[in-house]
Amino acid sequence: MNNQKGMTLVEILAVLAILMIISYIIFSVFFGINKNFAKISGKTDLQRETNLIISTIRSYHLKNTAYKLSFNSTDKKAFIGETTANNRLNRDDLELLAFTITYKETTYTNSDVTIDQTNKPIEITITL
Repeated sequence: MNNQKGMTLVEILAVLAILMIISYIIFSVFFGINKNFAKISGKTDLQRETNLIISTIRSYHLKNTAYKLSFNSTDKKAFIGETTANNRLNRDDLELLAFTITYKETTYTNSDVTIDQTNKPIEITITL
């Protein structure tokens, strides 16, 4: 009997097939994690931007007896200010789809509003 050492072609192909399956699983998990991270990161950025807008409006509401809120529908930007609404509320790269304000039981959607009595409640809905 001959005692030959080595691997046959079938054994090499089986090892290659197993390695391909393992590498496919590893890469699919890795890319899935990256996709989920990007999705979660984007959602967190939107929440942070919305909180900044609400905090700015709250600050104006507490400090001033009157202020203006306006929405530019062509640029999709919201503005706030004491006498004129010239301070932008959102980033350059972020478009607001809708900006709804309910004040004194009147709802203003994508329009300008002057808040003149800060003791009245104000409700704001922002759609990004």
